[in-house]
Amino acid sequence: MSLGETARPTARQGWAALLLTALPAFLTLALALSQHGLLGDIGFDIANGRWILSHGYIPLANHLTYAMHGAYWSNEEWLFGVYTAWLYGLGGGLPVYLGLLPLLGGVALVVARAARSLGPYWQTLWALAAAVAIMPVMSPRPQLLSFLLFAYTLAAVLAARQGRHLHLWLAALSTVLWVQVHGSVLLLPLVLGLNLLLPTAELPRRKVWGPFVLSVLLLLVRPGGPLALLRNALNVGSGGNTNVISEWASPNFHEPWAIAAGLVLLVAIGLLAPELRRRGRWADLILLLGTAAALLYASRFLPYFILSAALLGASYVPQHWRLAGQDQIASASRRSLLLTVLVTLFLGGTLLTRPLFPQRAPLKAIGYLARQRASDVFAAYQIGASLELYGVQPYLDSRDNLWLQRPWWPRFLDVTLGSMSVTRYLELYDPKARYVLWPTRSPVAIELDQSRLWRLVLVDRNRLGPSGANYGPYAVWRKVGKP
Repeated sequence: MSLGETARPTARQGWAALLLTALPAFLTLALALSQHGLLGDIGFDIANGRWILSHGYIPLANHLTYAMHGAYWSNEEWLFGVYTAWLYGLGGGLPVYLGLLPLLGGVALVVARAARSLGPYWQTLWALAAAVAIMPVMSPRPQLLSFLLFAYTLAAVLAARQGRHLHLWLAALSTVLWVQVHGSVLLLPLVLGLNLLLPTAELPRRKVWGPFVLSVLLLLVRPGGPLALLRNALNVGSGGNTNVISEWASPNFHEPWAIAAGLVLLVAIGLLAPELRRRGRWADLILLLGTAAALLYASRFLPYFILSAALLGASYVPQHWRLAGQDQIASASRRSLLLTVLVTLFLGGTLLTRPLFPQRAPLKAIGYLARQRASDVFAAYQIGASLELYGVQPYLDSRDNLWLQRPWWPRFLDVTLGSMSVTRYLELYDPKARYVLWPTRSPVAIELDQSRLWRLVLVDRNRLGPSGANYGPYAVWRKVGKP
């Protein structure tokens, strides 16, 4: 067996053993997701899914938000919204959480299976390390499906190099699902295209042509067509994203998770990249370096880099790392079982004793606005999607392909940073607003408290996250006068 190949599973490494080795990684991801709660854009997803389920068709216009009502909009995440809306209707946040767990389990299984040649012990650690690395970006969003399908696409390429070409066709077919859920679907034809342009002896160009063409054609099977998808992708580099959304900023390498990611980055570039170059695996090398560059650009690309490093690295680990002897396998199996039991007990106990998928939103404030039948609320960015979830229309539109090019968006950022008067902003861009929902620890709150035009009517002291300065308490101000 050559170094670049993956050993075929033995009887000890059947599906039962694979599930066992993937279990710690799965529980780690499940724990990370459980601590997020229904916070952020998941509220918009559910609200949009509800609209589609109640009206029976997929809209190509914005029907949910005051600021851009009626504007053309091709939602690339509509199917995820329908799925989560259906789950939410079964009983709130917990069914949504449980409905997303299979995606996490799939990621753990794909990584663990790619590392099966390392032996059960190192296979378990390999998958667990990948799961720990992507814990910081676990949130109930459609990219969870993207992580799974991206990992499977890479695994399909590795399998095709061993003669199992059916996996390439299955990966290409997954485009029809992926394109209804998230814009990162463009990664699938990109991976296949790299292997088409830079083939290897094990995977010649003629074996990639068919799956590549199929994946490109299936991009057409979406509401609004592929051009809207491309337009949305061009907004990735917008300053509006990087200035207000932390996951679109470069990693802060003073944070613990970013330090760990940096170490993986150094190992991948220092050890794996030269090995890929020496073997002439140019498609793999470009993918690894490309995902590393994407991570340095924005922290939200962390999972794609980690999955690239984990799946490619498992295929190029030096021979002396592998456990080939029967005695070694038996010994490693016992250690793997012990490790799995210990990690399962720890993470399982933590999972059961912590709040599971809580409603992290200022429910008291939102309930007040709903009773007042507020149809135009000037809301902080962090809470705009939650307003949509509960049927209150915020001024800020969470669909970035709509508002990023609008003249009021830079001024909204100025209000958030305290460099522009909120009353002046509302006078210019939203004179019909009658309510403001904003954190009490902010320049906006100080100005509204001092204004005669606005009156504080409610304070919701529900703390939404570890940083009260960023997430709460929240307050509602009502307009009581005219300029």
